[in-house]
Amino acid sequence: MILTFIACHEEDSTDIVQLSWQVKYICVENQNFKVKNKDYVNKEAYILIFKNDSVFQLNTSVNMAVGEFKIPTKNCINILKYQEITEIGGQSIIDKKLLQYIPTIYSYKILGDNLVLQGNNCEIKLKKQ
Repeated sequence: MILTFIACHEEDSTDIVQLSWQVKYICVENQNFKVKNKDYVNKEAYILIFKNDSVFQLNTSVNMAVGEFKIPTKNCINILKYQEITEIGGQSIIDKKLLQYIPTIYSYKILGDNLVLQGNNCEIKLKKQ
């Protein structure tokens, strides 16, 4: 079991669960991976949708992916059980990075129309839809 010290930020009062967000880039270990604007196999690729107060969907370019989350306090988020639930080949590098790093996310902040998720050696920037 890996324990992580959680540092949270005080920011905007936007309720992130009431909105959907599109991934713009993922930065892992100081490398940026930008999501290109194009048609993907999955029509809801790279869109973060909160299904209810404990389940989210964040599909990869080809597969459906879901997970569970908890927001214990403002600007803190715990991601659990994030995984693809369909398995079509052809994952991109961004797909692989999302699957690897989303479970490390521990905080978020709102900057204008952007949601920034932060984790261990990872930052994911999303734009409000």
